Amino acid sequence: MTKLGKAEYRKIAKEIRASVDIKVISRQIVNNIKNWQRYKKAKDVLTYWAFGSEIDLSELNKDNKKFYLSRTPNISSLGLSIHSMDSELEQHKYGYWQPLAGSAIVAPEQIDLVLVPALAFDDLGNRLGYGKGYYDRLLAKMPQAEFLGVSARALIFKNLPSTSFDIPMDYIVSEDGLINTKTN
Repeated sequence: MTKLGKAEYRKIAKEIRASVDIKVISRQIVNNIKNWQRYKKAKDVLTYWAFGSEIDLSELNKDNKKFYLSRTPNISSLGLSIHSMDSELEQHKYGYWQPLAGSAIVAPEQIDLVLVPALAFDDLGNRLGYGKGYYDRLLAKMPQAEFLGVSARALIFKNLPSTSFDIPMDYIVSEDGLINTKTN
C-alpha cells in the first residue's frame, strides 16, 4: 500500500470538509471548548477568524477573556504576528480577515492557549495546514502555551505525514469531545 503525502491528504481533507455540516459541528465544538477546564482557566487566547469551511469559533468571543488574532506576513516575512482581537480588520488577498497592518503587536509569551485551525489533524496531534509553515513558526515561539487543534471528527486521521519542523498539538477538539494527544 502506498503511503499518502501531504498534498493527497490536503485534497482528501478539502473533499471531506465540503461534505460535513460546519455550522452544526462548530456549535458542538464551541460547547466542548467552553466546558474544558483549561479553557476556563486561560486568560489570553490566540484564536482565528473562520474562513470558508473552517470551524467557526466566533461565539467564544463573548467570553470574559482576552482574544487575539494572527496576521499573515508579507511574502518576505517568516511568521505570523499576534494582535488584539479588537484591532480593526482587513480582508487578506486570499479572502480571510486579519488585523490591519500597523496594529499593535502582542508578544507570543503573553498567550496561554492557542486555538489552531487546520485542514486536518491526526490523533497524535500532527497538523495538516495549507503548506506555508506560518503556524509552525509562530507556535515554536510559544512553548508556554497549550495548543488546541480545532477540527471536525471526520478530519482527524490515524497518521498524517509530518516533518521535524511541524509543531504537534497538545489537544484536539472535535464535535465528539477532546483528545489528549500526549496520551496517544
